[in-house]
Amino acid sequence: MPKAAHHRGWREAALAALLLLSFFMPWLYSMGHPVAAHQIRERLAGPHRLISTFISGSRVSRDYRLSIFLYAVPFCAGLVLALVAAGKYRPWMGALAGGVALIAVYFLRGEVAGFPFHRLAAGAYLAMAAGIGLAVSPLLRLGSRFQTSRGNRAGK
Repeated sequence: MPKAAHHRGWREAALAALLLLSFFMPWLYSMGHPVAAHQIRERLAGPHRLISTFISGSRVSRDYRLSIFLYAVPFCAGLVLALVAAGKYRPWMGALAGGVALIAVYFLRGEVAGFPFHRLAAGAYLAMAAGIGLAVSPLLRLGSRFQTSRGNRAGK
């Protein structure tokens, strides 16, 4: 493979590491108590079992089912880290991981807005920032390549 096809991806590795770290930080405050992303599904399990007994398709039941997708965030971040370490990373992979993080934060933001005494915490904001960085990183690479190729042509 030509050298231009390989990407070191250290910027993306740092962003993916931040994304992985954010998963274990509090993503929201529920009634003043911090809740990490991996604990959100556990918090919904009790009310889901109680409410789904009486009402199928309730908001809590829907949130419980959708909360499993929060686990895609560390999976994608870990995959980006492994691919960078193995030298198999491609920029679209980081964009995909960033997109997953942004979708997760967007979903959670919408849900938190519907419940009183709930607000987003630092982990969600860190995931959003790392997700934006990962999503935009391929565009930055393309821009730097474009500038480099224009500079090479101007020098000839």
